This record gives sequence, structure tokens and C-alpha cells, in this order.
Amino acid sequence: MSAEVLQQLSIYFGLRTRALLLVRVLVGFVIDSSSAHARRLLASIPTASLFASCYALLLMLASISVNAGLNTGDGRQQADVDIVERIDEWSRCTAEDILIVQGAEGPGPDGIPIFRVNIYNLCEDGCAGGDIHVACGWFASAIVVDPTLFRRVVYDDCVVNGGRPLAGDRMLSFRYANSAPYSLSVSAVSFLQCRPAVLFTPSPSPQPLPSPR
Repeated sequence: MSAEVLQQLSIYFGLRTRALLLVRVLVGFVIDSSSAHARRLLASIPTASLFASCYALLLMLASISVNAGLNTGDGRQQADVDIVERIDEWSRCTAEDILIVQGAEGPGPDGIPIFRVNIYNLCEDGCAGGDIHVACGWFASAIVVDPTLFRRVVYDDCVVNGGRPLAGDRMLSFRYANSAPYSLSVSAVSFLQCRPAVLFTPSPSPQPLPSPR
């Protein structure tokens, strides 16, 4: 197997992380919660993120298949570069990669409903999302919410994890009590501490062997 194919496979396994995490989040929530919660989670998964991951994986598999049957040369090098650029475009992390899922846990001792919120960073390992802000209306809770996990700053602006980075493939969880669930959606996030893209440099065209004397 050529070095180019091996390097492309490393990109494939990196992109595969996001798609597998989406499945892992869904399966874990099905086990721990009711089917209604699972349906809510499935509806919450960003379609763009799932499509981007699948599209990038298909491109990678196509690249490996095509390159295996091509001769070395400028044509193959340009095809490699084009495919890598398209994969990089579709694999960038965005606010849609921060997934918020909440579900009812039942009434508390005082009869006020309690809701659990899970916030996931669906980006690859090593790509942390920091300064995460959530549109949260007049968020308030009848039970104490750890302000280092989730805190309302002003109207419709809550900060997650105290502004600290939430590492890739990680989850943050908290509970709150209110008569009805709040609508929560990511309004801003900055991605940092990301690994450099695993790219490869196309190998130069083979040099002709010297003529025998």
C-alpha cells in the first residue's frame, strides 16, 4: 500500500470520529432515557454536520479507490489536492457541532419539573470549543445550577463551562427546575486547540533511471 493511500486513510479515520460520536450519543441516550428523549435527540442532531461527515468519508473512499488505479504524475497530484481541499471544507467545525439535548426527569420534591441538559462537542478529538454562548431567554432555575457549568449573563445569553473550552468528543451536563423547559440554542462558539489537518504531500513524479553505459 502506497504512502499516499496510508495518509489518506489517516484522514478518513479522523473524519470518522465525528460520525461515530453522533451514533454513540444517540445510543447512549436511548439506553439512559425513554424513546421520546431518543426521538428528541435524533431531531436535534445537526443535519449539516451529519451530511458533512458522510460526504467527506465518501470523498475519501472515492479518492483511495481512484488513486489506487492511477499512475503517478501531475494529473494524480492535482486530483489529490482537489479532494483534500473539499474534505477540509466539509470537515471544519462550526456552531452546529455543539449539540444541546434536554429532557424531562420528572417533578422535584416541590412538584416543579426538573430537566436535564447535555451539551456535546461533536468535533474530533483535540478540537475544543471555547467561549460557548447559548440563547436562553430569561433562564432561571428553582434548584441551584453550578454557575461554572451554565450561567445566564444577560437576557438571552448564557455562558457554558464558564467560557472555558469544551474538549472534542466531550459532554457537559446539568439539571434545572422550571415550570416548562427553556428553548436553548448555541449562539456563538470559538474553536481552538485543533489539531492541524492531516494532509499529505503528493509524491513527486518518479525520475527516469540513468541509461546503462
